[in-house]
Amino acid sequence: MDLLLRFKARNYDRKYHDDLELYTSRMIVSHSILCAVILPFVPLVQYYSYNEQADVSVIIRRTGLQYGVNLFLLFLSLFLRKYRSKLVKRQSTVRWLLDILYCLVEAYEAYFYSEGVRLRAGFQSYFWGWWNSLQAAIKINIISRWYMKAIAYLILIMTFGISSYIDQDNKAILVTLVQAVIFLGLKTYFQERTEKKHFLEKQKLFEETEALRDIIEQTSVSVMICGIEEGLLFKNSKKYEWWSDELSLEDNFSKVKLDTKGNAVNTLILALSNGFLLSSNSKCRRRSLTAKSDPIYSLSLRVSRPNTAKIPEGRPLLA
Repeated sequence: MDLLLRFKARNYDRKYHDDLELYTSRMIVSHSILCAVILPFVPLVQYYSYNEQADVSVIIRRTGLQYGVNLFLLFLSLFLRKYRSKLVKRQSTVRWLLDILYCLVEAYEAYFYSEGVRLRAGFQSYFWGWWNSLQAAIKINIISRWYMKAIAYLILIMTFGISSYIDQDNKAILVTLVQAVIFLGLKTYFQERTEKKHFLEKQKLFEETEALRDIIEQTSVSVMICGIEEGLLFKNSKKYEWWSDELSLEDNFSKVKLDTKGNAVNTLILALSNGFLLSSNSKCRRRSLTAKSDPIYSLSLRVSRPNTAKIPEGRPLLA
């Protein structure tokens, strides 16, 4: 990643944002809840707040603005969710437009809340400020780029910080304004940095696993990887006719018997959590990946009949 937290590999950006899946999911959840909670009570809130200070036309206009903006964002999220698969090739452009849109939404809310304060002097600013900030934070968290989030925060903070300083002429407000800008900027940046570092670690592990899977797929040796709790994890061959996906791990292995006298035809390698490791000479060994990790055991055995692992005269693998 560079200083602006952009991935060096372009395909990582698409994978990180999951083809608009996460973005549209956040939009639908946030705007559905906001519309369900806010819109039914908007006319009452506007009427009781400004019926003595403003004309009915002002109350109707403010109510219409709230309905229009919230319903527009809800329908937009539903539309993008429905057609997200068709927007994959333009994912970066769509995210840019949505990030800019939400910055504009915060500019609208800064105007809307400032107008409410001007309409009613002595308004209970602490309570309404908390409620309006909560709504704004929900919308800002939808934005995908950290610097666009910071811009959205700045729109609100600078608007109310500067207007408060002009009204009260108190330099402490300027100090607090600087504190808020620095705090939200650093918090947004380092939170994004941590999330992307975590994504890169998971992506690296996934790519290493896929590379190992490709190597195993190309080998001529038949390989099967199982876990006692997880069951069958990987199988690169269809030669195990004795294996049934409908049976449990123990039931499948109960059909396997060892015969150390026969000629080796197939090789079966089993990685068993909390199992044991047997080589072709039936001696037990074990190895541990790290000093702190739980021991990882594997089982390697050779069977003497083509396309089968059941030998009548032998000893069972699992009793």
